[in-house]
Amino acid sequence: MVFEKTFIAYITGDSRVFLITADNEAGGYMPGVEDVRKIYGAAGNYLFLFMENGSFQIYDVADHSFVTENEVEKQLREVEEGSETTGGYPQFLLFDFLLDVKNAEDAFCLGTDFAAACYNGEWEGSYRGCEALQWEHIVKFTGIYEPEMGLRENGTVIFRDPADQLLADKISQWMNVVDIAEGFAYFGLLEDGTVVTPRPSEGYASDVTGWTDICQITAAPYVTAGLTNAGEVLVRSPHREEIFQAQEWENICYVYATTFSILGITAEGKILMTPADECNICLQQDTKYPVPGFLKR
Repeated sequence: MVFEKTFIAYITGDSRVFLITADNEAGGYMPGVEDVRKIYGAAGNYLFLFMENGSFQIYDVADHSFVTENEVEKQLREVEEGSETTGGYPQFLLFDFLLDVKNAEDAFCLGTDFAAACYNGEWEGSYRGCEALQWEHIVKFTGIYEPEMGLRENGTVIFRDPADQLLADKISQWMNVVDIAEGFAYFGLLEDGTVVTPRPSEGYASDVTGWTDICQITAAPYVTAGLTNAGEVLVRSPHREEIFQAQEWENICYVYATTFSILGITAEGKILMTPADECNICLQQDTKYPVPGFLKR
């Protein structure tokens, strides 16, 4: 699921993408788009779609159009020839990488900063020399500018930061981890429902060491949320009082934290979100949105 300031997007059970935008809060399916495996959001306006055939499509939500290879090549050429500023150059390099992906077994994106695709069990990144792509038996990567933390199949976690070996040593001692998350701090969700972090801090929204019975953890800078097995949401944030309204929700089965709001989905499939002035979306209370495909019904 993707939750940006200008749109909400998710894959339904028939592998289509449902999109809720500021100019269409009732939402609708993306026309002509089927067989979508994964989606990622970036830069507030872009939606990256990883297709069942192992390729990517890039959708500009603001312009209601798909980014084409010719457009990307034109932008890169103008920058390289000096006729355009370099402000968007890294972004278009990433776009160029994504549109070149074909027949990939798996893939993931980290905003507009990094992407990777897997071929024959080997990962290739949008720029060379990414140490994390050499890690073995990884089931999940997290990071901002590139992968920083990886969850292994055996429930251990590896962390990449040559400048902070103490932090890496602490994280390497985690055992029985079932999920990881990253905001301004690093989190591991353990099999027993507790949450570990190497730096418990109220200022970083990481004072979560007392949390128990957690089945999902989600984080963003200055915001952390945990979902309990009872369907309640626990929240940490040093700056946003309105985001704590999520703790009043009941019967929640999925939660998604951003820097500006928390999104939740009830067991009945109703989508909720905490209010945020900088978010352009306002969910319509009388609209029955389709249920995301990843929910267990």
